[in-house]
Amino acid sequence: MKWHLTHKVHGTQPWAVQAEALKRAHHKNKYGFWLEQGLGKTSLALNEYIQLLNDDVVDLMVVIAPNSFKLDWVLAPAEWGVPYIASGLWPRDSLPEAARGYLYAVNYEAVSRPTHKEVFQTFFEQFRVLLIIDESSKIANPSSDATKAVIELAKRATFVRELNGTPMTQSVMDYYGQLRCLGELNGVKSTAFRARYADMGGYMGKKVTGIREENKEELYALLERCAFRALKSDWRKDLPPQLDVPVHLEMTPRQQGHYREMMEDFYTEVVDVEVTAELVLTKLERLRQISSCLAMDGDKHRWIEPAPANPKVRAVEDLIEACPGKMIVVYTYRPTGDMLLKRFTDLKLEPAMIRGQMKLEWIITEKERFNHDPDCRVLVAQQQAACMGHTLLGQKGRDRCASMCFFENSFSLRDRLQMRDRNHRGEQDEPCSYYDLITSPMEQIVVDALSSKKEQADMVDAAVKVVREGWWRI
Repeated sequence: MKWHLTHKVHGTQPWAVQAEALKRAHHKNKYGFWLEQGLGKTSLALNEYIQLLNDDVVDLMVVIAPNSFKLDWVLAPAEWGVPYIASGLWPRDSLPEAARGYLYAVNYEAVSRPTHKEVFQTFFEQFRVLLIIDESSKIANPSSDATKAVIELAKRATFVRELNGTPMTQSVMDYYGQLRCLGELNGVKSTAFRARYADMGGYMGKKVTGIREENKEELYALLERCAFRALKSDWRKDLPPQLDVPVHLEMTPRQQGHYREMMEDFYTEVVDVEVTAELVLTKLERLRQISSCLAMDGDKHRWIEPAPANPKVRAVEDLIEACPGKMIVVYTYRPTGDMLLKRFTDLKLEPAMIRGQMKLEWIITEKERFNHDPDCRVLVAQQQAACMGHTLLGQKGRDRCASMCFFENSFSLRDRLQMRDRNHRGEQDEPCSYYDLITSPMEQIVVDALSSKKEQADMVDAAVKVVREGWWRI
């Protein structure tokens, strides 16, 4: 299959793993691209969509993704050199009436709501749809509304592609919903699948403890037929050990209102006036707070949105669920740390914490818990307090910490570089991924400057340029 994409960093040719994936999926209406993080699943799906459009066998591509990943799909065509592919997302944009050459992204919760299921099913019956099921482990629970809704849409889709780096996170039962969406196991109930492939144990033999040995090869043959599993260790030995992953998010309407008000004020102070670096950094600080749904005034603060409605909180929850192993969540503002600690505690992630003004023995206890307690899945880390002198690796296998999410960034390049080294040292045996949550143009400026190892002066110049040229408007 021809490669149709052009990227300013990755060039004009597919990686070997992508070429192999396209070869295996050729002439198959339903197939799984189960490639580890960093092996190019998004561009793989986008390239195949263009080919299917050229062959006139589909009308549009619909992506079902975790809510916090929708916006990245909308931005993908321009990033990969095909800006002629129009795109939209739910609920900001309505379902297209003229669907030819369109990319539409929607979250799992939307397609599974009773009020929306029939709307989406009718839409899939009207058009030839390439359905992309992103992070398909979200349909691992056979009894969930999301699994049932996505299976019904997969039945109505002309082509289906599943994208997942970790298709089995808990047990062999994770495969059931994913296989159903790939056209396998038709008529087979989840109880029959469990009886054939799951090894049962635990209390009264009701817990899935592994794969039934006598049917293991049969299951592997089934998976091989409908999906391609690729690991970094086999396909991308040239990958750097540290991988940066930006996650672009939408502000809520309330956030946007506060952000615009602050930017208008900023605009009047910057346009045609020489401004000081101190002023620009002060304004950037306020805009970054709003980007986290936080409004601060001295020691006082209030939340623009509650935690469940905060786009960044939803995104980090999706990342924790999608990423294998433990995760470090980095923050800057003290109220943010308090909020994240409570939220992760409510989600029973048993979070540990490192923050400023902690006694040394408390820090040691929290580090010990994160590194050695398998129930502790997250460390909430204030960047300035945690960026130096700590080893935060967890243990081997599912307890390794190879993922870090920057919920907020400080302006300090030194602190960011030091923070990235907390889980990239010593016994680390996994490639490390670093996620930046980006909800606003000013956050993008900060992340771009830090990622390219620029200092504050460059960051100030970039911020002033954006304001003067009006790029900040959202």
